[in-house]
Amino acid sequence: MDDPSNYILFISWIILIICSGLISGSEVAFFSLKPSDLSELKKTKQQIIIKHLKNVKYLLATILVSNNIINIAIIIISAHILSGFTHIPVFQQELFQIFLITVILLLFGEVLPKIFANRSPKSVAEKMAKPLYFLGKFLFPICNVLIKTSNIIERKLNKVEKKYAIENLSEAINITSKNEDKDEANFLKGIVQFGQTDVKQIMKSRL
Repeated sequence: MDDPSNYILFISWIILIICSGLISGSEVAFFSLKPSDLSELKKTKQQIIIKHLKNVKYLLATILVSNNIINIAIIIISAHILSGFTHIPVFQQELFQIFLITVILLLFGEVLPKIFANRSPKSVAEKMAKPLYFLGKFLFPICNVLIKTSNIIERKLNKVEKKYAIENLSEAINITSKNEDKDEANFLKGIVQFGQTDVKQIMKSRL
């Protein structure tokens, strides 16, 4: 730590840990707001918070992306600072770095901020609304790609789940209607398949 640059890095490291804690806490704060808190925020005209909650996916993407960037920066700076202890063997030094950084990030970047935010969600949300708004503007390209990718994956998973659900339902009808009337079984199958029919398949043009 004799090098002045190490002191600057150490101060930057502390600031980044504080930022990590604030962003982690804001995640809990925004998603822990009660209906009574929201009504109070509307009365006090906290429009930024309302905007965040109207676009939850973008809010969550902003929190996750910014928190990951900060945590990566913390890890890089920590490794640089701890590498100055040359008297420690390399393997032991790496183990020590992993243990120390993990404990610090979990304790000061996750656990304690989230406990505090859970107790005072409205206060934390009010203080973090503007910083998250500016972070969202700055990280818009990354957040936008993340949201679009997650939407595509979500749509594909929903289609697969729907397909399996219909197949299982049709199979259940076949099993339960073996000893029943075939017309009734066909009627039930028609109801199941009706949801899969596009409007254009049954439309007839009128002259």
